[in-house]
This record gives sequence, structure tokens and C-alpha cells, in this order.
Amino acid sequence: MYYVPIDSEQYIFDRNQSAFGLLAKWLLKALLFSPLFITGYLLASQVLQKEEAAVLWIATTLGFAYLLFLCIYFLKGMVIGLAERKNLFWIVIFLFCIAYTCIGPAWFVYQFCHNFLLRLSPNVGNYVTWIITIATSMICYKQYDFLSDGAPTVALLTYRLGYRVTKAVA
Repeated sequence: MYYVPIDSEQYIFDRNQSAFGLLAKWLLKALLFSPLFITGYLLASQVLQKEEAAVLWIATTLGFAYLLFLCIYFLKGMVIGLAERKNLFWIVIFLFCIAYTCIGPAWFVYQFCHNFLLRLSPNVGNYVTWIITIATSMICYKQYDFLSDGAPTVALLTYRLGYRVTKAVA
């Protein structure tokens, strides 16, 4: 059997490179779910006092964010159900979901990139900023994909409940 020696420096570089990819993936997920985290924090601040433990704040914020995530998929089920029944109210719910989940992260990316890219290149910076912002909006929309039938496993029950509510009402 032929043995290929592993260079320790190359191994360390490869491990660090995969860690940067994982960090970038986590930052993207944090950006995509930032409306849920921010709203969860705002709701937690209404329930908790400033003197409460940090772990309780984190748990409450994440709990509210998860409940909001379930509400988004409940509304997605309603959008699919109403669209199938040709009820035009699905457009209002769809626009609310888009506004809540996509506009916030896109605005944050626009503010960050606009100031940064205009300093690098005043001529091209504005165009590149808009391209990055639109791409961010499309990535955010793709995360939820409001016009396709389906939901992640953790939100499947609330998605089906929203679909069944429209079936019973409409």
C-alpha cells in the first residue's frame, strides 16, 4: 500500500479553511433569520426585566424567534391554500411575509455595503451595492420560498394547519 505523507501545515490550512466556510454559513443563517431574532428580542424585553439572567434572556429570545418561525410557516400554508382557491387575500399575506423576512436583511446589507463600496469606488460602488442587495433579497426569499408547497420538518405541522384553516374557511 502506498502511503502519502500529510504535511502538517497543509492539514492546518485545510482545517482553518473549512472553519471559515462554516463561519460564513453561520453568518448567512444569522442574517437570514435576523428579523426573527430581533423581533424575538423585542418580545423578550416586554416579558423579562433587565436584572434577569443572560441565559434566560437568550432562551426567551430564541423561544420567541422559534414561535415566529412557526407563525411564518403558518402564514405560508395560508398563502398556498388561498392561492389554490383563487382567493386574492393570499397576496396581502404574501406581501406581509416578504416584507417581514426579506426587507430587513436586505436593508442591513445595503447600509453596510453602500458605505463600504462607495469609499472604494464612487462610480461603481452604487451599482455593486444594489446587485448585492438584490442578491441578498433573493437568498432570503429562497430560504422561505413562499409560493412553493412545502416546509421544513420542524414547521411542517404549523404549515399544514395554515393550509387546512384556509381549506375550512375559504
